[in-house]
Amino acid sequence: MEIVEHDKRLDPKHKTTTLLRALGSDLKVNAFALNWRYSDGRHNTSVHEANYLMTRVVQRLSVDSVHDKPTQIPLYLTSTTFTHDLYGKCVAKFKQRLGLEDSDEGLVVLRNTVMSPFASGDFVNMVGTTFRKIVQEEVKVSLPKLQH
Repeated sequence: MEIVEHDKRLDPKHKTTTLLRALGSDLKVNAFALNWRYSDGRHNTSVHEANYLMTRVVQRLSVDSVHDKPTQIPLYLTSTTFTHDLYGKCVAKFKQRLGLEDSDEGLVVLRNTVMSPFASGDFVNMVGTTFRKIVQEEVKVSLPKLQH
């Protein structure tokens, strides 16, 4: 949202979105993280619990075993960990934006690469729907174990 708001004030040839489109699809890597809210509206504040959820999601959406069937994975994610040693204030701010405590524990971050901005059909909606379904399933699995 910050990029969109910033771009509203700029000449079209100087917009960030124009630059991103010019980079090409194989250079776009999206890094993002997940957290949840409890039914009473409070955010989960535990980095450990958020990391557990993200690890479960990435396991469902990646190939990490010879027994995995790549053709049955609807979309692919990878992950990395943002540590304080390497990311300092950046990871602290990222945690804050997610509603997480600023602990020394690194933050698991999910990544996907945009392979084609020209996908046909209802590709974007399918990706969003599939991802949301998997995250919701993993939150249901994670929450009972995490509330003990």
